[in-house]
Amino acid sequence: MKYKVLLFDLDDTILDFEKAEEQAFFKTFADNSLKASLDMFQKYKEINAVMWQKHEKGLETRDKIMVERYIRLFEFYKIEKDPDTFNKAYLNNLSLGSFTVDGAAKFLQEIKSDFKIYAVTNGEEKTQRKRLENSVAGKYFEDVITSQQAGFNKPQKGFFDYAFNKLNLTDKKGVLLIGDSLSADIKGAVDYEIDSCWFNFRNKTNNSNIIPDYEVKNFEELKNIIY
Repeated sequence: MKYKVLLFDLDDTILDFEKAEEQAFFKTFADNSLKASLDMFQKYKEINAVMWQKHEKGLETRDKIMVERYIRLFEFYKIEKDPDTFNKAYLNNLSLGSFTVDGAAKFLQEIKSDFKIYAVTNGEEKTQRKRLENSVAGKYFEDVITSQQAGFNKPQKGFFDYAFNKLNLTDKKGVLLIGDSLSADIKGAVDYEIDSCWFNFRNKTNNSNIIPDYEVKNFEELKNIIY
């Protein structure tokens, strides 16, 4: 086999982030005696995407974007709540969302004896670890590398330097990174000169100039690549 080490992104690769995000968003509003609409949730997702893009590029800190997304949302809808307190409650609710992508746990169970399996994530440390540990997929990972640990975000080189050092990885040719984000996972892998697989289970269109080595829609297709 060509690959000995598999680096998995978590959100929308192993863990179903969209389901966890929606549950956490509406629960946090309900817990604060507020009624959230689908339009409000969509607006939040638009703001959040912009903020995360800034974070991935190193333009804004994690702590700032976490609160700023709610500052902007509350300003738009004229909601009088403390954004910092609200964000903390949201993250706590998000940590309860341990839904996995269809087929993830079965796939990991089938390959666990043949590969070193690690998670690499830009998500908030405490939240991501709790979600993974409580999921049916968590037991298959030997370690988790977060951007908070590393002090850098995917796709920054510093993130991968930290991961390779902490995991004692030396052979780049034996490593495959699997993730759903072209701008974070795939670009990071390409720049770091390790092979990448775009896990595109939501059937998105690649309108960027970022080209993965492989593209798959499900875990069966991924299995055909690694064996």
